[in-house]
Amino acid sequence: MPHPHLFVTKDQVDNLRSLQHVRDSIGRGHAKTLWDALLAKVENESQQEPWIPSTPLPERKATSIKHANRDFDLVARVCNRIMDASLVALVTGESRWADAALRQIECLYDPEQWPEYEDQTHLDYGDHCSLRRGQIAVALGLAYDWLYDFLTPEKRRWIIDMFDTRLTDAFKMALKTGGRFTKYKNNFVPVIYGGFQTAAMAFGDDYSETPWLHEACGPKVADYMTYFIGPEGEFDESVQYASAVDVVVNYIIAKQYHDQLDDQITANPQIAAFFKWYMYFTLPPGRVVGFGDPAPDMPPVVTTYSAAASAQNNTTFQWFYEQYFDKAPDTHRRRSLEFLYYNPDIRAEPPGADMPLGRAYQNCARLVSSRSSWDPDSTTSVVYGKATIEDNHFHADWGQLCIDGYGDRLIPDLGSPSSYPQT
Repeated sequence: MPHPHLFVTKDQVDNLRSLQHVRDSIGRGHAKTLWDALLAKVENESQQEPWIPSTPLPERKATSIKHANRDFDLVARVCNRIMDASLVALVTGESRWADAALRQIECLYDPEQWPEYEDQTHLDYGDHCSLRRGQIAVALGLAYDWLYDFLTPEKRRWIIDMFDTRLTDAFKMALKTGGRFTKYKNNFVPVIYGGFQTAAMAFGDDYSETPWLHEACGPKVADYMTYFIGPEGEFDESVQYASAVDVVVNYIIAKQYHDQLDDQITANPQIAAFFKWYMYFTLPPGRVVGFGDPAPDMPPVVTTYSAAASAQNNTTFQWFYEQYFDKAPDTHRRRSLEFLYYNPDIRAEPPGADMPLGRAYQNCARLVSSRSSWDPDSTTSVVYGKATIEDNHFHADWGQLCIDGYGDRLIPDLGSPSSYPQT
């Protein structure tokens, strides 16, 4: 299979986005804004030393820095740094950006600088392969695919051999010993199984374990697709954790490109229903409903709305994306994929008659939302509540009714502190 082939194709392939099409969009409207920001980010990061577990990055807790923990914020930023530099190298054809990505990969593979990948919390549970390896697998796979023409055969072999030693071996051991994630039916499935299978799609026949990874991961992710979204689009965890659907959509699109399929978002109507559910529980001026776990004021994560808008020519999804694209922190913004997803040819229009101002959901948590308008910054009131508990990571905060006015929470008590339940 030619490289690149994930999220962007080397040559034009049916309805998939080609590298030339991506290059042609750089100077157009919001696509130019995204490209300029991506280029500036990569330029800035190329001047920095590679990041290690003790690097003091924004949003990281002081205790994580002190103890060199591999927390989500660190690993997400490292993965984004690798992917962003790799995509800029691919689009521009300039090797200096490939070199920047490879410096961080070399550091990540160095056992003296990165002796462990998993965060301390998961290690304390006995998880020697968990979410962090799932995140890293995607970044290394996409870097391999996007940087392919910049790499010597020896460097390609090195990337795969080190992946085998530092990631696949731990994944195999977890499956053999029955690691915690093998029993879970929550977001661990797409992050870990989906992450390793995305890497397999990227490596292709260059990696001897690719067939095994497809066999080990594919059925698990396919099964997850059957239950993680309810019949009306409800996510099976809290609204805050629903940003994990970005991981699912990224996986779906990676598989679409790998298998050269027709649009897979439209083929899954529950995904489109989820996008509407998430909109109902996003509040002005840019935060999601704070019920359940993990925090009450998280911003919406909307990168994949641009992918859905492009796939379905959906002007409402494009509007929602453009309202909130810059709210999420860099830990949650995969700018490389955001740039590839955005289609400047799709108009942006606010919700119409197909999205009334109020909606009650009958399944997972039985959430209710009613607002005076779809104004994204400030509306007279939004009333929202939940009648029961989520299917995963649930909290004892059912029965809550909250009211927001002009962008402020008028009932501050959400009924439950943020902590993991004993389930």
